[in-house]
Amino acid sequence: MSNKTWGKLTIGLSILLLAIIGGFVIFIDPFFHYHKPLKFLEYKLNNEWYQNDGIARNFDYDAVLTGTSMIEMSKTSEIDEMFGTKSVKIPYAGGSYSQIDSLVAKAAKSNPNLKIVFRGLDFNRLVTDTVDAVRGDVPFPDYLYNDNPFDDVQYILNKDVILNEAAATICYTKKGNKTTNFDDYAKWMGDYKYGKDAILAGHSMDERISPWPVDEEEYKKLEINIRANIIDTANTYPDIDFYYFIPPYSIYAFDSYSRVGELDKFLEYHNRIMKMIVDVPNIKLFSFMDYYEVIENPDNYRDDYHYGMWVNSQLFQCMKNGEHRVTKKNYEEYCKEVNDYYLKYDYDALFE
Repeated sequence: MSNKTWGKLTIGLSILLLAIIGGFVIFIDPFFHYHKPLKFLEYKLNNEWYQNDGIARNFDYDAVLTGTSMIEMSKTSEIDEMFGTKSVKIPYAGGSYSQIDSLVAKAAKSNPNLKIVFRGLDFNRLVTDTVDAVRGDVPFPDYLYNDNPFDDVQYILNKDVILNEAAATICYTKKGNKTTNFDDYAKWMGDYKYGKDAILAGHSMDERISPWPVDEEEYKKLEINIRANIIDTANTYPDIDFYYFIPPYSIYAFDSYSRVGELDKFLEYHNRIMKMIVDVPNIKLFSFMDYYEVIENPDNYRDDYHYGMWVNSQLFQCMKNGEHRVTKKNYEEYCKEVNDYYLKYDYDALFE
């Protein structure tokens, strides 16, 4: 055999091997990039950043639950029972408004049956997000999210995907496991303790400073962010009901805002942006900043912000009952009540 023939054979066999490996990943498709889960395989859902796009594109559902870690403990089974839906949960822990809105838009574009979007709006991101902000400390797999087929090589010929995802899916199935349900997807509750001691372990006790004034230039950026990443998508899909809700941060979170002088500014931004959102007819806006019995009970929280699974259940029951909803009619009264509560609260009493 000549060197030329040997070279051609080697190249041909290499291409064939790569094609087989790539075909194997495409067939199993652990990130659901090409198709929905195969009926005879069981899949482990354990990576939001790599699996959410495929879930949004290829799963069967008519409702989406999304947001940050604040919604990860929510149970889609409870939502489905309350609202008569078939929902998927696709959160991004620490995700920006832009990243989450892009996923909502992807779901709406990919699924003509989508009728409801449930989305938590983290208002602590108001002073950090920009219109195109992304979470910088997590590698983002753009090749899974774009429509360029050529960079899919980073997926189908990825050693970790081949061994730790595709092959592992077969092993996971053979061991008798079942595909992760959306109640358990991204679930973290068992890893933490709750209560005042847990909160104070990570709570800042800095000296209080004078309130910062509203920064109109900063607010203009926030307004652009809210319009681009909340309002525009709702306007683009008028037949979808958007249940947007502000999570109930603990009273200790507001103590932190007070200490760094941002409480007044935070509440003013909150008021202005709420006014923008209530004008959109297919957005049902709920705010749990007035859910005081939850907010004031430290046993509900593992830190300043994150609450237990039972609180998530209560929030959706409230939304089903129409409680804590903010509308054009009650917006001003709601904002006045919330402002008075947080601006007059005796935060020092929390530590006596």
